[in-house]
Amino acid sequence: MICQGEDVYQEDLKEMWKQCFPADSESFIRFYFDEIYRKEEALVFLENEKPAAFLHIIPYQIKTGDGMHHGGYLSGVMTHPNHRKKGYMEKLLSASFERMQTKGYDYVILIPQEEWLLRFYAKYGFRTLRSPSPSASPSQPSVFSSSFSILRSPSSIYPLYLRFIEKKENTVVKTEQQFALIFRDFLSEQGVAFASEEGMAFTLKKESRIVLKEIFYTYDAVRSELLTTIRNYYHLDEIVFPNENKGMIKCLNPSVPNISNLYMGMMLD
Repeated sequence: MICQGEDVYQEDLKEMWKQCFPADSESFIRFYFDEIYRKEEALVFLENEKPAAFLHIIPYQIKTGDGMHHGGYLSGVMTHPNHRKKGYMEKLLSASFERMQTKGYDYVILIPQEEWLLRFYAKYGFRTLRSPSPSASPSQPSVFSSSFSILRSPSSIYPLYLRFIEKKENTVVKTEQQFALIFRDFLSEQGVAFASEEGMAFTLKKESRIVLKEIFYTYDAVRSELLTTIRNYYHLDEIVFPNENKGMIKCLNPSVPNISNLYMGMMLD
């Protein structure tokens, strides 16, 4: 039986999450269910009145070349290890598509966490997204100033973030509230955000490497200077760059264009 994610199921869902996503910390799971989770956007498959499979639809705006569209991001898609290969997830996915179409969503997106899931989701009409074209301008001024500051307030960084995002042809656009929640989780992982009017980057330190979660820049020279600033800050050389080919998309509305590339950025991956 499929039902909405009522509060009574939360503890069971948290335990299932730990089994399905063991790399996620207790603090992240707590953050997710306290701040991101909305029971009216969750679907649960019950067996013997206990959650056996689950998914959560997070609403986002998706900007394309022809305008703005409603989209849903599938998050926390999981089946309890004891209930796999019973077809429960297929039923949940079908129910989620119907729900989003009823609400007028044009697209549904997700980020598979393992390679084999690309084939799994392809069976349900999802297509793998390719990397968007570079955002940097092909030419640059002879003189520019790109002194980068470290920003820790989402309200101070969101307008600049939005300005860079809106330059992309096809992109997920987060509201200020959505950005603030993601940024707060980013800071809880000791993330550092570097920003100027011409470039910005979100970074984490993982052991002896720098993980670059997201980067924007107006010119290639700004990118080089930004990366140098990051390396000097951490006193490390190795940078792990974001994988832009990780997303998948399904069109729910035949009257809107099919998208082959879409910038997602700092999603809850």
